[in-house]
Amino acid sequence: MQDITQRKEYQTKLENALAKNSEQQKQLAQDNKIINQFALFVKLDKKGIITDLSQAIVNLSGYSRDELINRHWSSFCKESPQTIKALHHDILTLREGWSTSI
Repeated sequence: MQDITQRKEYQTKLENALAKNSEQQKQLAQDNKIINQFALFVKLDKKGIITDLSQAIVNLSGYSRDELINRHWSSFCKESPQTIKALHHDILTLREGWSTSI
């Protein structure tokens, strides 16, 4: 007869780790949902096209997600073209990234 004690212990540890990972994934999904609802987040490509954004931005803007995605961010601004051009240049040339808060 072969002793399978070690194999059973390993299997139990693996099952526990998988269960813990599953719980962490659920918590992460819940956290992401909360962040998406309340954090103002817009992701732009190098040309200034909106590629992703949070639901909070959608709610605040009054536009639908489909109306915002794949549009240039400046098309939703009321600033002058000169101000937009300067801001766009500043954002793209920052090495440490750009962030703001309202």
